[in-house]
Amino acid sequence: MAVYSIDISSDANQISGILAAITDAGILTTKHYQSNTALIVTTTLSNKVIRISIQYKYPKIYIGDSWKAGDAVNNQVVINEYNNGSPAAAEVNVIITDNVFCIGARNANSTLVSNTIFTALNTDASEYVALGIVYDSTTGTPVLRDTTNDAQIKSSQLNQIIISTDGYYYDTDFIVTTAGNVLQSNGIKGIKSLFMPPSTTAHYVRYGDDVVIPGGATNGATSVFPMSILITNGYSWAPE
Repeated sequence: MAVYSIDISSDANQISGILAAITDAGILTTKHYQSNTALIVTTTLSNKVIRISIQYKYPKIYIGDSWKAGDAVNNQVVINEYNNGSPAAAEVNVIITDNVFCIGARNANSTLVSNTIFTALNTDASEYVALGIVYDSTTGTPVLRDTTNDAQIKSSQLNQIIISTDGYYYDTDFIVTTAGNVLQSNGIKGIKSLFMPPSTTAHYVRYGDDVVIPGGATNGATSVFPMSILITNGYSWAPE
């Protein structure tokens, strides 16, 4: 399966577990730096160097153009800097497919889920994007960024439950636009917008071969992910 449950009994174990997951899945290109609280890597699913920093057991995610030195990258951009302080994260998982690298956490009170997704736009496999998502039922800080030029881009999702005629939750592709509302892509590789209400009782839920994670509430300026996100083949994919 493509879901890796990470040992978070210590920050060092979490860093080692995340590295082991991306190595096992075959998406690791280069490990630039590793300490007890930080990891900097390049993967096949992003055109940027990815910096992961652990705080209160939450993986905080940044991107950069290249590794600088130690726990630092050049031209750092925040993708998901959420940490809840207390309670600390109680569950961290990595979900990997041929199109998606997702790392996320759930807090100990089951009131919040945080996720970061690296993938690409449907229209161009080299047009990489990164999504930073936080869902806690009341507020969120969703970020959708085109990592090719570090531009903030936008995607909207209906804020309502939709049931298909077959009795299933309805899903669609994400429509992605530039900050100026010009259509950029008709979808994001490996994920779907799922019109199912988010839940914070677990970091992810398995439905057959797929995985569902909570979306994020609107921040009023960039992207809107009020419902759930479907990672297709998120549970069934296996490294070749």
